[in-house]
Order: sequence, then structure tokens, then C-alpha cells
Amino acid sequence: MRVEEKEYDEHGTITPDEMIPDRDSDEWMTYWREIYQKVTIEEIKAFEKEYKGSVSERKDIKEYYTKFKGEMDDIMSAIMLATYDEEDRIRSIINDMIEKKEVKKFKAYTQEDPKKRKKRERAGKREEKEASKAK
Repeated sequence: MRVEEKEYDEHGTITPDEMIPDRDSDEWMTYWREIYQKVTIEEIKAFEKEYKGSVSERKDIKEYYTKFKGEMDDIMSAIMLATYDEEDRIRSIINDMIEKKEVKKFKAYTQEDPKKRKKRERAGKREEKEASKAK
């Protein structure tokens, strides 16, 4: 047993980076696969179905809306699993929060230049196209 493995077994800690021997990428992949199972497309889709429209997603939208002060570029990038074609749905959730005074109005949100939204849409379509080629 290597010193690092013994330390982990005894103390439950991982040694500092400088003590971990160099491994090539195949060794690291094998190592991490022993610890974590590979995530499947089906698992991601199941999680997406559970997450979208959930209390957790609403909480995340509220957090990012506030954190980014209404900047939709940042909000859309931060929301897990959000795609450009869901912006209306996400805006509807934000509008509901504003109406219920859960969040305040930010000028960046209420007066966003329509060109910014178009730019996000073009970028989203480009990403979607690239992703479909990668399959």
C-alpha cells in the first residue's frame, strides 16, 4: 500500500498535490471511474425533468437574478441546464417574483436592449448546432 493510500485510510484525508504521483490521463480516468460512476445521458435527462419548474430552479433563478442585478446574459449562463429557447419561461418566473416583490427591479433587466437578447439567441443556436455535431 502506498503512503498516500495509507494516510487516506487512517485519516480520511487526501494528501497535498505535491505528494500525489504524476499519472497520465488514462490512469486518472481509471482512478476517478473507481470512485464515481459515469453519468449517462438518461440520468441527465431525468434530472433535467425533475429540476426544471422545481422549487430549486426557482431558488436558483432568484439567486442569479439578484447576484447579477438583472443581467440576463449572466443569468442564462448560470442557470443549470437552461437553453436560449427557455428565456421566456425564465423571464416569466422573474416577472412573477418582481410582481410579488420577492426581488427588486433592476434596470439591466427591465430596460435590456433587444439586441442583447438576439445575440444570446444566435449564440445559443450556434452552441446547439455544435452540440448536435458532437453527438
